Amino acid sequence: IADSNASTPHNFYPDYKDSAWHIDMWKLDDSGSETVSGGVITGGSSDYAHNDGGGVLVNAGGTLTMTGGSIVGCSAIGLGGGVRLAYDSAIGKNSTFTMTGGSIIGCAAKNGGGVSISPGCTFTMGPGSEIRNCNAQSGGGGVDISALWNSNIIGRFIMNGGTIRTCTGLYSGGVDNSGSFIMSGGTIKASISTQYASSGGVRNDNQFTMTGGTIGDPTNLNDASSVYNTSSQRVILTICDNAKIYTNVTNVGILNADGGKITVSENITKTQLGLLPKDMQIKISAAAVQYNGFSEGEYTEEQRALAAWEAVKNK
Repeated sequence: IADSNASTPHNFYPDYKDSAWHIDMWKLDDSGSETVSGGVITGGSSDYAHNDGGGVLVNAGGTLTMTGGSIVGCSAIGLGGGVRLAYDSAIGKNSTFTMTGGSIIGCAAKNGGGVSISPGCTFTMGPGSEIRNCNAQSGGGGVDISALWNSNIIGRFIMNGGTIRTCTGLYSGGVDNSGSFIMSGGTIKASISTQYASSGGVRNDNQFTMTGGTIGDPTNLNDASSVYNTSSQRVILTICDNAKIYTNVTNVGILNADGGKITVSENITKTQLGLLPKDMQIKISAAAVQYNGFSEGEYTEEQRALAAWEAVKNK
C-alpha cells in the first residue's frame, strides 16, 4: 500500500458505533470533524461468514507492505478491524505485514482493533507509521498478538518505531500480547483499558522484551498507558538498554530489569513499579529505576534504585 496523492483531504465522523460491538470507530462523512489526508481504504467490514480483516485480510502465505496512505474506519466482527494476518495450520503457512509509513485510524473489532496477528505471523512496525483511535470490544485496541495454546507457534510483533496512541480495549488498550512482542523503538501512549487501569498500554501474557522506545508520556503524569505483566509461568517482561516507561508497571510474573528506566511517582504506596510480591523472581539494576522523590545529586543512582526497590518489596 502506497500513497499516490498525500494531500487529498477526507473528513470522518469519529464517534460512529460499530454495528457488531457498538464501540467507537470512524466513518467517512463530509461534515465530519476529523480530517485524514491522502489515499484511504475506508468502510471495509467483515460479515458472519468472513468475520476477520475489515480493511485488509492477509491470507496465509501472503505479504503486505505499507509505506503510505491510511486504513480508516474499517471493522471486523472477529479479529483485525484494520488488518488481519492469517495462519493456516493445515499447510503450515503464515503471513507477514511490514509497516514503514501510513496510518491505521479509527478501526474496530472484537480483538485487534487496529491489527490482529495470528500464531506464526509477524507484524513489523517502523518509524513514520501510526496506529491510533482504534478500539477492541475485548483486547488489543491497537494490536492483538495471539499464540497456539501449548505450542511454540506464536504471533510476533516487532516495533522498531512509529506510534500507537489513543487506542482502547476492554482488557488492553495499546497492545495485548499472548505471543512475542519485541519493542526497540517507537511510542505507546494515551491508551486505556476500560476494565482494568493496569493494562491501558500493554497487557503481556507471554514474552515482552523492551530494549528501547517509550511507554507513557513524560509530559503527562496521568497517562493511563500502564503495563501489566500477568501471572502465567510462561510470562516474562524484560526491560533493558534504552527502554523508558513513564507509567504504572504492575507485575505478577517475571520481571527482568537490567538497564532502561522506569519512572516512579513520589507516592511510593501507589508506585508505578507496581505492587511486586516479595517472592517474585526479579533482577533489578541501579540504572533500571529512577525515584522522583529524590533530587538529582542528593543520592547516588544506586541508592535511589535501592530505596525505591526496598519500599515496594516490603509492602
